[in-house]
Amino acid sequence: MPQLHNRMKYLPWTQRFIVRLYPPPVNKLRAWKGEYRYQLKGPPRQNDPVLRLIHRTIKEVSKEDMVVSAAGITVHNLSPGPPIWPLSLKNAQCPIKLYAVKQWFEEFPSVLPVSVIDRGSPFPLTVDKILVEVEGKWKPFKEWLSEFPDREWLLHKPHAAQRKWWTKNGKAFPIMQLPKELREIILKYVLGGEIRPHVNHFGEGRRVILGTASSNNPYSGDISNWRHGSHERKKLKKLIPHPNYAIFCVSKTIYEEAMYVGWGPDARKHFINPEYLKNVLLCPTPPAQPNWLTKLKLEFSIQGYFSLLGVEIFPTMWIDESKSLMHLIKGIKTLVDLDLQFNNPYENYSKADRNPWLNLSYNMGPQFGNQYDGTRRVPCHKIIADWILTFLFPHIKYIPRIRLTGCIKTCVLKKWDYILLREYIERKWDYRTHGYDWGREMELIMSLPQSALPPQCFCPLSCDARELEYRQDVWLSMPDSFDRDDEYTSDMDVWPPSWLRYRDSKIRRG
Repeated sequence: MPQLHNRMKYLPWTQRFIVRLYPPPVNKLRAWKGEYRYQLKGPPRQNDPVLRLIHRTIKEVSKEDMVVSAAGITVHNLSPGPPIWPLSLKNAQCPIKLYAVKQWFEEFPSVLPVSVIDRGSPFPLTVDKILVEVEGKWKPFKEWLSEFPDREWLLHKPHAAQRKWWTKNGKAFPIMQLPKELREIILKYVLGGEIRPHVNHFGEGRRVILGTASSNNPYSGDISNWRHGSHERKKLKKLIPHPNYAIFCVSKTIYEEAMYVGWGPDARKHFINPEYLKNVLLCPTPPAQPNWLTKLKLEFSIQGYFSLLGVEIFPTMWIDESKSLMHLIKGIKTLVDLDLQFNNPYENYSKADRNPWLNLSYNMGPQFGNQYDGTRRVPCHKIIADWILTFLFPHIKYIPRIRLTGCIKTCVLKKWDYILLREYIERKWDYRTHGYDWGREMELIMSLPQSALPPQCFCPLSCDARELEYRQDVWLSMPDSFDRDDEYTSDMDVWPPSWLRYRDSKIRRG
């Protein structure tokens, strides 16, 4: 609704009252939003003690409350009647006065009825005596002032809100007065929390850079996809913290500390596919920091882990050592902490780059006719996660700390947590107490015929999203519906239960 007359159609009554009381010029009704914004032409200014106190209170609260400061609240006289304080013969019959109030980003102001308690008191007027009416209820002005700003809208750009707040209260953040350890914690979050390095192909030669939120993240393709609306792209961008590289321009000391934090041993380096990892590890110009890769996080799909390991699925399961990239990881002598994250099998399940079996019949059809038309195309996520860890075991067992995160069944998680822990603790012993026979497990996997691949799912809640697509109760909550503990039963009306959604949200945030 870009034209003014359309923008005025569906206003709430608090704004519609003012527009009808002081309508815009007739020749502006068809003006577009960029051409004309509604301007209140109210009564002339008055010598109003109440309004002066309201302005002073907003200014004082803005120094303490960042949201009130960012809201840029303005209050104007709306009714031509006399001020309601101090009590006189002119205002004795008028205990309420109307004002117009709005935030800086709002086009239309809202009406705000104001009254004063104990108008006949000889004591000076204070803000605790001022009441405002909101939805038929009277409340103290200060209480209303803290609730009025649209916090969600104002804080979608927190840095701008904070800078505006600092200009009003005259304060600045004394970062140089903090201990160096605290500054490094702050700088870590300024740089995005997790570093997502990639290779810069522009400028003088190829070199590894810290990365941005628009590269080396699982939503980069969706963000750039023109089919997604601007609202969807904004939501996707919020899922990955945006690093603020302006911190490097503050001072030479901050530059050096921020660079150390970004490439330092405490910053976890995050990769979403083997290609980014390969390019970074093979780059001829690595970071100058010697221990820059001590903590590593891999957030790969099934296809991503298979590509990392060189696993092939045709005609049966086998490992092509010439395609494996595990020698690159084993070559990282400083690696002491590895985080292996497994993606949700229901998220983007139709993408072929996530599941190697998905388009097997399509790719092999021209050569082998319809031989693979009837094969399963979605593996059991529990079994595949176990297989991936089996393939990884000889390559990662020397790493002191290994964390398994994301969508992984609890039984698989406990099994491998125990095996990897005992394997590292007993690495110098002649025997192992975990009882795991890696050679036998590999032999069992590699001897499976093509008809048994991909592994069939027998989980209570199927790992194949296509089997759940027509189950409305499950499909509505698909992103959160991974059943880690196999708790789903067919008599459940809604999945996941509310308590499980809360638990999963804590797991994803943690």
